[in-house]
Amino acid sequence: MGYDPDEKLAEFIATLETGTPEGAQQQKDLAKSIEDRLVVQQRTHEAKLKSLADEKDRQIAELKDALSNTIRGWDAEKIENALNQELDRIDVLPAHKKVLKAAFRNLAKVDDDEDGVRGVLMTNDEGLTIPAKDFFDAFAQSDEGKAYIAAQTTTGGGALGGKGTKNTIDFTAERGKALQQKDTEKSVGLAYLEYRKKLQTRH
Repeated sequence: MGYDPDEKLAEFIATLETGTPEGAQQQKDLAKSIEDRLVVQQRTHEAKLKSLADEKDRQIAELKDALSNTIRGWDAEKIENALNQELDRIDVLPAHKKVLKAAFRNLAKVDDDEDGVRGVLMTNDEGLTIPAKDFFDAFAQSDEGKAYIAAQTTTGGGALGGKGTKNTIDFTAERGKALQQKDTEKSVGLAYLEYRKKLQTRH
């Protein structure tokens, strides 16, 4: 007769049920074999769970990065639009817009205002965060700001003056020289220096 698995199983069970040393050893071996298999299965299961958890964390991190990049893109666009809108609103001369935007861009951020409305806020020279409209209103009303703004009357040298007077420093001319020399850093610095001077003279 050939190998009969049912017969072998019956013999194995019969041996296990006996009180002989052979049966006791087989019980120990069987228990050890089952324990080893359970350990392997548990470790395999834990490894699969960890792999799934790691994959989930990776996907969440990617989604957060994508969302963060999207928000940064939206914020950058919102800031750019706000700067353009405010510079147009206060009638800044087109030749000065690029320089002023470069000077003011680092002072701008998108955040919630006091009323919880999300929008573009600006940091003034006192370190206060204020709405963009208030920031540019203050800039437009300063003598330095008026040098960048279209006016119906001008003073000598091509510089626009506040209330018919010429600024002590002709920032427009100096900035024009810097641009001709392709010294963008100096040009931007002049723009920001002019704004800081305006704030200082108000105190």
